[in-house]
Amino acid sequence: MLGLPPRLESIPIYPAMYFLAWIVTVYASSTASLHALGRPLLVGLLVVVALQLAFSAIARNRYLGAALVMVLFSMLVGMHFVALIVCFVLIALTVWSIHRRRGVASLPWAPFTRLLNIVATVTLVLGLLSAGQAGSLTPTVARDTERGVPSASLPDIYLVLLDGYPRSDTLEADFEFDNEPFLDQMTSMGFDVSRQSHSNYNLTWFSLASMFNMAQVHDLSAVRASTTQLSEIRALQDEINRGRGLVALELAGYEIISIPSASSSTSLSDADRVLTGGQVSDFEHQVLQEGLLPALTPDVVREWLLGQHRERTLETFDRIADLAAERVGHPRFVFAHLLAPHVPVVFGPNGEPRDGWPCFPQTCGIYDAGHRYGVQIVGPMRDQVEFINKKVVQAADQILARGAREAIVVFLSDHGSRFDIDNPDEMLRSFLVARTPGHPRLFPDDATPVNILPRILNAYAAAAVPLATEESYLVDLVTVQPSGPPVTLIPWVISDE
Repeated sequence: MLGLPPRLESIPIYPAMYFLAWIVTVYASSTASLHALGRPLLVGLLVVVALQLAFSAIARNRYLGAALVMVLFSMLVGMHFVALIVCFVLIALTVWSIHRRRGVASLPWAPFTRLLNIVATVTLVLGLLSAGQAGSLTPTVARDTERGVPSASLPDIYLVLLDGYPRSDTLEADFEFDNEPFLDQMTSMGFDVSRQSHSNYNLTWFSLASMFNMAQVHDLSAVRASTTQLSEIRALQDEINRGRGLVALELAGYEIISIPSASSSTSLSDADRVLTGGQVSDFEHQVLQEGLLPALTPDVVREWLLGQHRERTLETFDRIADLAAERVGHPRFVFAHLLAPHVPVVFGPNGEPRDGWPCFPQTCGIYDAGHRYGVQIVGPMRDQVEFINKKVVQAADQILARGAREAIVVFLSDHGSRFDIDNPDEMLRSFLVARTPGHPRLFPDDATPVNILPRILNAYAAAAVPLATEESYLVDLVTVQPSGPPVTLIPWVISDE
């Protein structure tokens, strides 16, 4: 095989090769970023090898152990055809052995193993070539900026993205939730509320690429050159990480600190510090929901994945507080992305654990919007918003109380609620409160994410960044399929009603 010595060709490496081919294929069809691939690939490979060693020891035959692991793995990940082929060959070999009155050790394992090794290796190579051609194996483009010398008067900047946080009018109309007490509390702490704020897009990739580049997405050349939705998402990942706004912050002397969410494809991974507790990523969520695992162990998958999401959310708020307590001699730009109050709903009004939607994990993903449950989603969503409000107040208080340096603090959402996908206005009515010391009302009442950084840089760093246009665009969420053509951005004017 492939020029290897005959003895080496008969070593059963095909279970590991098939696993690698499978996980590369799953990754290539996902929107996850490349840095999310490493851990599941390594852990899964170790599990396959450990099982193969264990089965081989129990069967006292390395070839039979490898074949049994291959059957088990194929069944678990849904490759039933492969499992049937291996089972058929095992049965045929067993019948042959019985007919010839020979033991298991005397079966013609070497040619069988050699054939599977060749097929598995070719499958892996083809998978890698396909993923490479699709751009899935290309690392995120990094910035190459020489940091400037900061002014002593520059404040820290905390930009906290509360993914999917609806505007107050949406909360009142659709979730029967009065957000005024929370907004009043934020106002009393020195925050301005942009009551007519709206997002420029109803998808996070577009909102963040636009915000970090201080420009509308149609002005970003890499995105315009995309030929599929998957390549478009890869381009947006690059734009998020090489954003002109981040370059401007570095030139002004800012340290860039990122606290990412589980959504690897929207992560700011090119930062001076990336702070994460190692909870599972979106790609690992996808891997754990492939095949029979959710059906065989639904409670284990449900409790563990929801617990990981809950832990990440709470830890992000803790990290914000810890950063505020640091004493450093330079200004910092802290970007924290919380998938909250975005689904899954994992918190009650006082932080008590909730179980998410009943369809998870058997028939829906962890980030399913829950449309099928209708009005049943209202109460859980309302409770989660109430708890997130409490954590926002606590985080704001800790930043202001602990910080040694003056701080700009902005809490915003990248889009509004998407529980009703037939209501475009709802998806674009986003949330924004900001504390901008020395520059009250820096953001207008109808502020959008695209001009957050230009307004901060112009006011505090004496920059002269031109403001982008602040129109909104709508993506038809029903048509979002990575294998399809690039999305169509529909210009949208939000109704005042």
